[in-house]
Amino acid sequence: MPIFLGILIFVIILIIISVNPWLLLIIPLVIIGIGVLLDVMQKKNEKEEFGGKTSDEVLLETIDNFKIKETKKFTNEWSKDTLIYSEGDKSIYFVLKEDGYFDIVQINYRDLLQVEIIQDSESITRTSRGSQLAGTIMGGLALGGTGAIIGGLSGKKNHHEKVKDIELQFVVNDTNQPIKRFSFFNFLKKLETNTTEYKKAYNEVYEWFKLGEVLIHQADKEDKQSYYNQNISSTEKNHSRINEIQKLVSLYKDGYLSQDEFNKEKQKVLNR
Repeated sequence: MPIFLGILIFVIILIIISVNPWLLLIIPLVIIGIGVLLDVMQKKNEKEEFGGKTSDEVLLETIDNFKIKETKKFTNEWSKDTLIYSEGDKSIYFVLKEDGYFDIVQINYRDLLQVEIIQDSESITRTSRGSQLAGTIMGGLALGGTGAIIGGLSGKKNHHEKVKDIELQFVVNDTNQPIKRFSFFNFLKKLETNTTEYKKAYNEVYEWFKLGEVLIHQADKEDKQSYYNQNISSTEKNHSRINEIQKLVSLYKDGYLSQDEFNKEKQKVLNR
């Protein structure tokens, strides 16, 4: 559609110049009129696709029906794909436009293994889970399991002078679909990274990246606490066993227990 619009405007300008150069003054009005017309046509096509409703209306209905309590939301105005974070259940929701409806994919923070910013198919920065479970899964992916999804992307922070696409990639604990990508921006032409438009777009993506990083760190902290608690519990249990066996030894030495009774009671303690 943008290419078609550019060609149409160019043809109109040529016609206007050939008729009367002064008519160039009305070009802004012509462009606005074409823009309004295209917007009307787009909404008409959407209503045909979504059964008489616009994509925005169906998107809102889908989110409402799924009862997502959104804390943060971003919608790609071109594709209408939407990313939502809900603090209530600490989940990230992908609301993806399909043929005539929106599909929703929920990612709980405990299943989030890695988040990464990708520009023009190249990795800019990433953060990953540090737990043993996450390390095992990520290691398998990097070595070529389940589609070799890391796919040659570098972990370095790369820099571009011009950028066309900015995406956020998530690796999740899902053997069927471990990689989920969300396109934030797909510019009509490559933007220089020192422009205001690019900086605004990148900051939006970076905020979501840092949100993913915070969720990953929270999950890591919980893993460490759980591991610590398990070790404490195991240590306390072992100390309790040792104390009980020492008491049995004392009773056996003092003649209160026979050899068979001592062995029987000791085995009960060890089996707990």
